[in-house]
Amino acid sequence: NGVMEAKMSATGYLHSTFFTSKGLHYGTRLYENGLGNVHTHLIHYKVDLDIAGQNNSFETVDVKFVNFTNPWSPENSIVQPKLHSTEHKTERSAALRFGKKMPRHVLFSNPNKKNKWGHPRSYRIQYNSHADAVLPKGWKEENGITWSRYPLAVTLHKDNEATSSSMFAQGNPWEPVVSFEDYIRDNENIVNQV
Repeated sequence: NGVMEAKMSATGYLHSTFFTSKGLHYGTRLYENGLGNVHTHLIHYKVDLDIAGQNNSFETVDVKFVNFTNPWSPENSIVQPKLHSTEHKTERSAALRFGKKMPRHVLFSNPNKKNKWGHPRSYRIQYNSHADAVLPKGWKEENGITWSRYPLAVTLHKDNEATSSSMFAQGNPWEPVVSFEDYIRDNENIVNQV
């Protein structure tokens, strides 16, 4: 059925510091003198999806409830779930931010190639992470990890935007060599694009 899965996990080694009572605000006591610190593991995949060709589009699908008159009993109404699709036409629209509800379905499609039922050929991304923003937007070091603002962001493919960050961001996050936010800032059209 074409299912692919990517997983990542931590090594299993603890990040710990010396225990103090005030440290309980920032972690959990693990043993006599050890505190397991609150910390974050960050990973970012930059993927170029081609669905039955290079020209693809991005849409999200949610369920909304509709209220309508019961055709067999006009004095009563029915509430029923209905699929609601949103085509995202620009990079900014397709940059899904942390803090907002993630759409139920996230689809990359080729609107020019249909299956035998007339639906566009598509990949669905099933997002299972419980991650959230690491730092407030624009806060000092956060400028080096602007990609971490988004659980998912869709950009137009460009050869000069090969990576979402740089190894140099670790040494100078205040003025990063590569800023993912720049890829979205130009807000280009992403409908039926490479």
